[in-house]
Amino acid sequence: MHYLKSGHIHPSAEAIYKHLKPAHPSLSLATVYNTLEVLVEAGEIVRLTIDAQRTNYEYGRTPHDHFWCRSCGRIYDIPAARARQPKFLRGHRVEHSVQYHHGVCRECLPKTK
Repeated sequence: MHYLKSGHIHPSAEAIYKHLKPAHPSLSLATVYNTLEVLVEAGEIVRLTIDAQRTNYEYGRTPHDHFWCRSCGRIYDIPAARARQPKFLRGHRVEHSVQYHHGVCRECLPKTK
């Protein structure tokens, strides 16, 4: 969890494993996945499933949306849309809301023209 809190934005389980393995030689990828699942279930971190091939994680912070660049694969945090609280949610307690935007980021856009 310290890895996620320390500013590593949207890492995959594999990226977390590669970062931690040198300092913890006995660490297994299965342990990383199991620990991430426990933290997700406890509400400590958020699982981001951008598409069927990738799962990323982040430390739960203020509500925000995500933009995924299909060209470079980077995931950007973007401010949550304020108008996304439909009237039918009144009286209910929303515990988690996710919205993903897919496209090409401004850095990759010139390369696609």
